Amino acid sequence: MSRQTRPQVHYTARATWLNDPNGLIHHEGVWHLFYQSNPHGNVWGNISWGHAVSSDLLHWEEIDVALTATEEVHYFSGSCVFDRDNTSGFGRNGVAPLVAVFTEHYMEASPRFGTQAQGLAYSLDGGHSFTPYAHNPVLSRDSSDFRDPKVSWVADFGYWLMVAVEATQNIVTFYRSDNLVDWTLLSEFGPANAKAPTWECPDLFPLHIDGTGEKKWVLVVSVNPGALYGGSGVQYFVGDFDGTTFTAPTTDSTDHRDYNWVDHGADYYAPVTFNDTPDGRRIAIGWMNNWSYAGAIPADPWRGSMSIPRELSLVEQDGRLTLRQRPVRELDAAASTPLDITDSDGRPTVPIGGAGLIDLRVTGDATVGLGAATLTYAGGLLTLTRNDSSAINHPEHSTPQWTKVTPVSETLDLSVLVDAGSVEVSAADGRFWLTSLVDPAEEIRVTLSPGVAVERAVRVR
Repeated sequence: MSRQTRPQVHYTARATWLNDPNGLIHHEGVWHLFYQSNPHGNVWGNISWGHAVSSDLLHWEEIDVALTATEEVHYFSGSCVFDRDNTSGFGRNGVAPLVAVFTEHYMEASPRFGTQAQGLAYSLDGGHSFTPYAHNPVLSRDSSDFRDPKVSWVADFGYWLMVAVEATQNIVTFYRSDNLVDWTLLSEFGPANAKAPTWECPDLFPLHIDGTGEKKWVLVVSVNPGALYGGSGVQYFVGDFDGTTFTAPTTDSTDHRDYNWVDHGADYYAPVTFNDTPDGRRIAIGWMNNWSYAGAIPADPWRGSMSIPRELSLVEQDGRLTLRQRPVRELDAAASTPLDITDSDGRPTVPIGGAGLIDLRVTGDATVGLGAATLTYAGGLLTLTRNDSSAINHPEHSTPQWTKVTPVSETLDLSVLVDAGSVEVSAADGRFWLTSLVDPAEEIRVTLSPGVAVERAVRVR
């Protein structure tokens, strides 16, 4: 991927490596995206917290690195909260702090080398600069793989909740605190369903079931490797949380297709949700990549991108509760002009100069050509296949990505977002997703088989 093919509505760092999103929060009218970054290059290393801000979740401005790696400590994944009541005592002169909670990964220069623990830093200027807490770490299990704290204020129970993982044990841990400094273990969950060498980046949040007043709790946890195609993926559980223990149905099946997957594509990992979103919206962003080949993605000078933000809800589907994800409504607001998907010869074409959003209605089996990828629907299976390419030479990059789809009506609705180097497909009103990196091109030539009707085609930028 080159400078000319930088995505239009997916966040990329200016000139550095990027992976998992961290510290997502909406504060004083600004969306904050922190993320794992190497400030010194476009390969993994020197792991710090990059920082970008936005007014609309689509167009981001990169600002100064929030937490910079040292010889002793690298700053792995975590979260950010607004300590409105100054429970931590970090506030000064009536200014309540933003508090970042993160994993301290200790390097050889540290006396804690070989372990990971959770630390804090606070900001009194709206997140533009952070001061590390003088007595870090605040929570340690003397473990080499205790990481990725997602912290939020749980009004139902009146405390700060931390969800973290013992990664190699496939265990999610739940802790509570009254002040963000002192933490008490509540319970643990797992291993369950998709077991793997590591579980990472957990998130726990409540959602109401659409059309009812019933509330359930959703636990999201990333799996690497060992997901649907052997590499990275994200599973979820829908259950109950009583303030101490999370419980959810699990299965003894060894068939990965029997588990709940947030995305059935190859390139969606480590999603977490924003804290303090207006109107109670539950919005997630994921890293659009796969650890199997993340370091091989061609890019200059940057490497790595984020997914489109998705708004989450719960619906009942085929007798089970399903996570529904829709692109945030801000994407519709960014639709600039209708997109004519036929050229002078009558051949459909979507220019890559501005990202394209295409809504389709499918009747029966169908094929949609997307340039570097092909989307097919046949026998109830929705499949995305990346075309032969020399850009990424890895066997998992050529594996077809698929999911069994149940339409919500006699026809199947598809929404396809194409941007430089990526395709995100949602089906059945956001109940099924396939997210995939593809080779970037000057334009994507879209071909539609009989039975595919274009409901909308717009350029977004």
